[in-house]
Amino acid sequence: MSTSESNGRHFEQSSKPGERGFVLVACMVCAVVLFGMAGLAIDLGRMYITKNEAQSFADSAALYAAQQLDGTTAGITAANNAVTSNPNTWNFGTTAFSGTITEYSPDGSTSWQTSDKVTAAQAVNIAYVRVTPVVNNVALFFLPVTGTGNTATVKAQAIGGQVLLGCTTCLGAGGGAMGAATSAAMGGAGASNGTPILFPYSPIAVVDATSSTGLLPAPAPDPFGFVPGTQYDLKWPSSPQVGKDGNNKVPCAGDNNVAMVNKATGDNSNLGEIVLNSASSITTDIETTDDATGVSIAIDQSVNPTTGDKNKETKALNDRAGQDTNNTSMTYADYMSSNTGNGRRLVTVIVNSGYSTSAGVLLPTNKQAIGLGYAQFLLLPTGSYTNPTGSNNAWCAVYVGSSPTVDSANGGGGGHRGRGVGTVRLTN
Repeated sequence: MSTSESNGRHFEQSSKPGERGFVLVACMVCAVVLFGMAGLAIDLGRMYITKNEAQSFADSAALYAAQQLDGTTAGITAANNAVTSNPNTWNFGTTAFSGTITEYSPDGSTSWQTSDKVTAAQAVNIAYVRVTPVVNNVALFFLPVTGTGNTATVKAQAIGGQVLLGCTTCLGAGGGAMGAATSAAMGGAGASNGTPILFPYSPIAVVDATSSTGLLPAPAPDPFGFVPGTQYDLKWPSSPQVGKDGNNKVPCAGDNNVAMVNKATGDNSNLGEIVLNSASSITTDIETTDDATGVSIAIDQSVNPTTGDKNKETKALNDRAGQDTNNTSMTYADYMSSNTGNGRRLVTVIVNSGYSTSAGVLLPTNKQAIGLGYAQFLLLPTGSYTNPTGSNNAWCAVYVGSSPTVDSANGGGGGHRGRGVGTVRLTN
C-alpha cells in the first residue's frame, strides 16, 4: 500500500491487479455492446431503407402496369414491360431491381398467375397486377457476428387494378360472374363503386337492346355491335339519310346504313347532347370533362337527351381536341403508336338504345335512349368539327372499345364489356 500527501490531505491508492483488470473487462464489454447496438442500427436501417425503396417501386410499377391492361395478351406484355422499365431503384438509387415477380388476376384476390400462364381467353378478364420486388442481397456489416449471415432478403408488394365504377352486374366474358371473391376494396361482387364521369354525348348501339342485359356476350367481338377503329355519331345530323359524303344529312361511316338510321329515327331534335341544356354548360363540360367534372348516368337509365345549342359546341370540340398533345392522328392505332398523346381526345361515353329498332319499329317511350353501357371514343383531330361539318351535320368519333379506363390511354381490360368504367388504383 502506498500513500501520498497533498495539501495536508492523505490519500490511499489501490494497486490490486484484479481490480484494474475488472475495469478493463467492463470497458471492453461496454464497447462491444455499444458497437453492437450501433451495428444493429446500421444494418436494420439499411434493411428499412431498402424496404421503403422496394415499396415505392412496387406501388409505382403496379399502377403503371394496371394502366396497360386492355383485355389482350398484348396488354399483359405491355404491363410486364411497364414493370421491368420502371425507373425506381434501390441501394440509395444505384441498383436496379431484379427478380421481381409480376402476377395477374381477374378480381384482385384470387387466381394469381404469371404472364406466361395467362391464355388469350383469360386475358379478357384480367384487371389486376400484383408486383412483388425481392432483394436477396442486402449487405449486412455488423449482424453477421450474431450468426445471421452476410446478406438479408427484403420483400415488398403492391396490387394495382382497374376498379370498376358504375358497375351493375360486373359480368365477365361469356356472362360468367366476375369477382365472386372480390375484395372489400371493390365493395364486393356486383357492387357499384359510384357512377363514372362521362362526356356529354351518347352514341347509339348497333345491337337491338333496351337494357344492359341485351348486350352481346362473348364470343361476340363487341357487346354493342361496334367495330373498333370505325367512326360513329356523337351527334347525329338532322333528319339523317343514308347517302354519300357531301350530303350534310349523312351519318358517320359506322352509322351510314338503313338499320342505324332507323334506330335514330323517332326524335330528331334529341340526337346530340345529353343531360345538359345550356350552351355554356355543355361547352364547359366538353372542354373540362375529367375525373371531377362531367355528366353522370347509371346503366339502364335514360341518357336524358337534350336540345342543347349546337353551334358553340363545334368550337368546344375542336378546343378539346387541341388540348391533346397528339391532335393530328386520324386513327386510334396511329394515336397509340405515336406515343405522344396525353389522352384528352379519349372520352368515355354512355351508349344508348336509340329510339326505334333496326327495323324501324318505334320503341316504347320508357325504352327509348336507355343507357346500355360505357365505351371509349377518340375525338377527331383539331378542326374536324368546323364547317362544313357544322352544327347541323354529323359529329363523329372513332370507337376504341367497350372497357374504358380513366387515367389511361388504353381501352381497358377486366372483361366487363361495357358494364363498368375502370379507374386505376392501388388496392392493397
